[in-house]
Amino acid sequence: MKQIISNYRYWVLFALASVIIIGLIVVPSTDTTFGMYAAVIFGSKAAALAALLAFCHYYMKWKD
Repeated sequence: MKQIISNYRYWVLFALASVIIIGLIVVPSTDTTFGMYAAVIFGSKAAALAALLAFCHYYMKWKD
């Protein structure tokens, strides 16, 4: 257990997973313009996708 807490790799993967989850569930308020609404939706999903790619890259690199 101490190995998991003191290893920075687990914390990096946890932070990336948090960004993925938050990016996927974020929904902007409906009282904004359509352009702003679409920008926030697509921006948050793009950030989640980028974090997912980074998560997969680091997981495959550090799994051994």
